[in-house]
Amino acid sequence: MAAVLSFEISNPDKIANFVSECFEMGIKVLPPDVNKSSLKFAPERFETEEEAPNAIRYGLSAIKNVGEGAMEAAIAEREKNGPFVSLEDFAARLDNRAVNKKLMESMVKAGAFDYTGELRAVMFAKLEQVLASAASMQKDKKAGQGGLFDDFDLAQPKSKKNEPETPSIVWSADEVLAFEKELLGFYVSGHPLDSYRGHFDSSKHAKIAAIEEIDTKDKAQTISIAGIMSQLEVRYSKRDNRPFATCKFEDFTGQVEMMCWSDDYEKLKDVLADGAVLSLRVRVSKDQKTDGNRVTLNGATLLKPKAAKPRNATDPDPSEAPPPKPPAPPKPVVLKLNGTHDETDLERIHEVLIAHPGTLPVFLEISRGGHKARLELDESFRVTPGPDLRRALTVWL
Repeated sequence: MAAVLSFEISNPDKIANFVSECFEMGIKVLPPDVNKSSLKFAPERFETEEEAPNAIRYGLSAIKNVGEGAMEAAIAEREKNGPFVSLEDFAARLDNRAVNKKLMESMVKAGAFDYTGELRAVMFAKLEQVLASAASMQKDKKAGQGGLFDDFDLAQPKSKKNEPETPSIVWSADEVLAFEKELLGFYVSGHPLDSYRGHFDSSKHAKIAAIEEIDTKDKAQTISIAGIMSQLEVRYSKRDNRPFATCKFEDFTGQVEMMCWSDDYEKLKDVLADGAVLSLRVRVSKDQKTDGNRVTLNGATLLKPKAAKPRNATDPDPSEAPPPKPPAPPKPVVLKLNGTHDETDLERIHEVLIAHPGTLPVFLEISRGGHKARLELDESFRVTPGPDLRRALTVWL
């Protein structure tokens, strides 16, 4: 599936369709990550088989507005000098001629820097300042004015006195999803239809991706589809000034454009709206101009949330079911440091640990000069496990 997705890397509609296929097969498609992604789609790799999910990681060059050349350079830098510890570190370590503002904006919106723990909206707001600082540092370096530790300047935490005020900006969940759909071709953080997946399990509704394959050579076909109205535009005919609508409608597999002519629009206008989750009755007919299929909307009803059933779910006899296994004890958190890490890393780790107090032990595994030591931190640095902690410590886990 990673190979199939990589083959369709320049076709967002096909990507959305195959991501839906992955979901049905029990394969997760994970968002892009500058420290984990390959150039194209690739199976996710973990250190142990026990923690490895059935997952594919989104390729960096598949993000819209992100060039393949720039991402090849980013991956080469990451493999040579280690993971990027922050947005600032990424901008500082790559040639500013290749890493421009539009590229960085797209990567932030797509979630490629989420591992830093910073909100996407905050990172987006400070991009201009980050790129200006990186360009200035690189210019000084070329002029021979750089010092021994200049590579770490942008990653160093500033003192509270001199620290610029962090923009108090938050994107809504709808904005985050819209950016993901625009730049990745599908929703990563969630999907507006997640709570309606049960409606897509039955054969009652056809998949939008399959509409183009419907045979309309001899006669038109009437089918039902379910999804969300992503765009509704009301227009008025020149002849009698009656309203009609052009619509964009999508499900988990893709998007389709359709017309809703005046007679039908008058009947359906109370349920047709942007963002409405609907079951539609549509007529699929041959388009004489394009030789493809065209879709006309004839009926619509609102859908209520309906959870999906687990794939291949069965209901075993409780008396025959084996007793549940006791949950495995949580593993301690092990953070790996080597000679390339500095005080900045320790300060960042300190901030994360004290922000997640709990009972789970934390160890530092330090490698240097062929020697390795594992040190257990004081009880005051024990943590509570969770996705937020993992994301914030990804660089060192």
